Amino acid sequence: MRYLSWLFSVFLHLTVVLGGILLSNLEMRKIRLDIPVYEFEMLDPGLAGPAAKPDAAPGWEGPGQPGQPDTPQPPGPKEAEKIPQPPKPDEAAAKAQQEAAKKAAEDAAKKAAADEAARKVAAEKAASEKAATEKAQAEKAAREKAAADEAARIAAEKAAREKAAKEAADKAAAEKAAKEKAEKEAAEKAAKDKAAKEAADKAAKDKAAKDAADKAAKDAADKAAAEKAAKDKAAKDAADRAARERQDVLNQALKDAKSKTGSGSNTVAQELEKLRRQAGQGGGGGGGGGTAGGGTGTSEAVYGGIVEKLIKQNWRFPQFTNLKLVCVVELQIDRDGRIQSVRLVSSSGRTDFDNSALRAVQDTENLPKPPSANLGKLELTFNSQEKR
Repeated sequence: MRYLSWLFSVFLHLTVVLGGILLSNLEMRKIRLDIPVYEFEMLDPGLAGPAAKPDAAPGWEGPGQPGQPDTPQPPGPKEAEKIPQPPKPDEAAAKAQQEAAKKAAEDAAKKAAADEAARKVAAEKAASEKAATEKAQAEKAAREKAAADEAARIAAEKAAREKAAKEAADKAAAEKAAKEKAEKEAAEKAAKDKAAKEAADKAAKDKAAKDAADKAAKDAADKAAAEKAAKDKAAKDAADRAARERQDVLNQALKDAKSKTGSGSNTVAQELEKLRRQAGQGGGGGGGGGTAGGGTGTSEAVYGGIVEKLIKQNWRFPQFTNLKLVCVVELQIDRDGRIQSVRLVSSSGRTDFDNSALRAVQDTENLPKPPSANLGKLELTFNSQEKR
């Protein structure tokens, strides 16, 4: 834009200069009327010169300006005939006057052209300065408007970004809250389901444990009842077997006593009947001592044989024909026939044999009551070669 203004200014200056040159080369035209008194010199219309109006060029003074008397107009043809013609002036003076007028007109034209050029230059400079000022103001206003628009755009973009960021943050917060709520609900549901499952499993486990406990208790009760029945039956069978064995022992003892003392001995028969009754009562009935004299010794011998038979039937040790082992044990018996103690009096030299004899005494549960209160100690001999 500044470049175009400079070109326009150069063009105006060239135009003014060319105009001045053209004005300076104009020729004055003389118009002669048929009136001998006046001569007029006229320039082309629109150009400055001596015949121009007083306001055509600045600094003109003379007739025609405001406040000056009007210049009298030349008379027309008819009037000119009536006016007497003045005497014809001198040609040299007239020529000099014409040259002076021409020179004055040329100077005035040059001055007017120069003034007009200066005025135009000043006007152009003022216009250029005004245009430059307006352009600067317009450019400043444009820059300010552009800056304001840019600031508004930046502010709008910032506001849009902040709004978008806020919306994104709100959306993210809402999504996070929704996700946390969903996770919490899922966790609570999972916890409830797990608790319900655990409760159901515990109930099933408790029921199974209760059923198993009930079954185990029933089985245990059935087993205990069966074991008790078996034990009672075994005890009854053992008692019956022991009673039969005792009866056999008593019968054998009775037979042995009769063969030693004779069948007519009343004392032996009475003692054996007493022992038989005791054996028939399981070793717990009867009692009391025998009669005096030889009857007491016989009853003790019979009782000793009965005790030996009962104990040795519980003796568990192999019978040896080529090895003779003998041991003697002593046992203390109370008045009810209970074994109080047992000890080894004479050892066989083998611990296992001696222990088998002691174990036979310990395994004997019941003994008949002794026939005499003084019969509290008995000695039994165990021989590996004796027949059992």
